[in-house]
Amino acid sequence: MAVPQRIALLALAAAVVAAVLPRGDVDARQDRDEPYREAELLAEVRQWILEGYVDEPDARAVFRGALRGMAESLDPYSTLLGPEDLSLLREDAEGAFGGVGAVLAERGGDVVVAGVEEGGPAQKAGWRRGDVLLEVDGVPARGRDLDRTAGRLRGTPGTEVRVKLRRGAGKAPLEVTVKREPVELRTVRHADLLPGGNGAGYLRVESFQRSTPREMESALRRLLGQGMRGLVLDLRDNGGGLFEAAVEAADLFLEEGTILETEGRLPGARAVYAARKAGTLPPFPVAVQVNGGTASASEALAGALRGAGRAVLVGSRTYGKNAVQSLLFLEDGHALKLTTARFVIPSWSAGGAGRGFAGFDADVRAGGEAGETPFPDGPPDPGSDPALRAGMETLRDRMR
Repeated sequence: MAVPQRIALLALAAAVVAAVLPRGDVDARQDRDEPYREAELLAEVRQWILEGYVDEPDARAVFRGALRGMAESLDPYSTLLGPEDLSLLREDAEGAFGGVGAVLAERGGDVVVAGVEEGGPAQKAGWRRGDVLLEVDGVPARGRDLDRTAGRLRGTPGTEVRVKLRRGAGKAPLEVTVKREPVELRTVRHADLLPGGNGAGYLRVESFQRSTPREMESALRRLLGQGMRGLVLDLRDNGGGLFEAAVEAADLFLEEGTILETEGRLPGARAVYAARKAGTLPPFPVAVQVNGGTASASEALAGALRGAGRAVLVGSRTYGKNAVQSLLFLEDGHALKLTTARFVIPSWSAGGAGRGFAGFDADVRAGGEAGETPFPDGPPDPGSDPALRAGMETLRDRMR
């Protein structure tokens, strides 16, 4: 049956049903039939594309695109993931893979280098924090999915990847070839006592992966052994990662009470995360550095510490993403990455609930916005970093 003829018959059937049933029954029948009508419409559009598109399309790719479009119509974080995407997610979570040794973040559509692994291929090739990726092997990076851009940098150790970078406004792009190596990314950087900080320690966390809570605890206990009396916890331009890792990190600082809560409709999406006394660090004062690049899991940690009165926030307003994604595995090896919950900080009204969450305001405003942070390649330098200097001054007041 031709497609236009099938549409006409469906319309006639609907008119007959409407004529013989009372209005309430018609409405109920229409509600029940809605999924079938939508499936018919999806099939019709698919058939027109397969038969009428100027070039013969890949039928499976068309169908996957329809599924992906349904998910991506919800928010920027929900999507359909294929087996290759899932493999990249697992590598991210474990932090070990073949690649160039760089942490990427999205800033206003640009893909920015948020961190460079010391001694890794990217550092050897001259990459710097703040560089903007323009192309990876000829594929533009701006406006593309961040995970897929990161995936193009990965591959078999010993193979090469060509990257075009922009460093500074108005400067000519740099074209760099990097040889991939086995990489094990560390998410915790620069655990140091700050010069002139009177016992103030500094810890930068670049993302949240499975190993992050263990890395943080090890670094903080080492700093305590060196006489640390207060901490600047730097979460600037930390785009997040594993939500559970951020909750575990918060538990290092909190010995009782609610860390945060999640709200959602699926079973298990509504949860209360409580602090445990075992393993809690001493109650030294904490200044958490945040900015517009502090997002998702890093906002959960910053908000939980601020909400419990355990820390003050220094810097500028955070990104504003309290959405939590879950992986829902499908039968054919794909998975739906779906926003299934939002986190809230019950002890702090600024924790935000529902769709209106716009991030956390800093208690002490200092420094630039996302992507403008003057992160050093070596140890932190308060002399060239106004926000870090403000964090130190905040700690001095609380350490007295």
